[in-house]
Amino acid sequence: LVHGEYLGIDLNETYISYARKRFKNDPSKTFLAADINNFKFNPKYFDNTFLISALHHFSDEYLMTILDKINFATKGRIIIMDPARETKSPISSLLIRMDRGSFIRSVDKQLGLVSQKLNIVKHFTFYSRLAHLRIIVCSPKDI
Repeated sequence: LVHGEYLGIDLNETYISYARKRFKNDPSKTFLAADINNFKFNPKYFDNTFLISALHHFSDEYLMTILDKINFATKGRIIIMDPARETKSPISSLLIRMDRGSFIRSVDKQLGLVSQKLNIVKHFTFYSRLAHLRIIVCSPKDI
């Protein structure tokens, strides 16, 4: 999805190992198993930021620290993608029940949390073949 330089950060070493193997021939892609809150980025360091399938793994308090960091370090768009809990699809419902995330939130709760730290440009539910995903497109708030 991303052409040019890309930094992927995840707490899960297994996911990072997979990404490193998949993109081993692309020197513009870097992957780190780390907590983003341990980094000190310069203001507006990233052109764009993606937070993919992560919201539902973080408590409200921890999510607020991550969104603060993203707001500070991003100059362009922030794209958040997370499972949409309100689905009638049996496959989506099964995937959500099997997920290890302990913080599956309603659309109102997601938007309420995100809007505290970021400007929400638009949001919608994306219906893929396997899962229903909420997409929240944001821009940074002035610091």
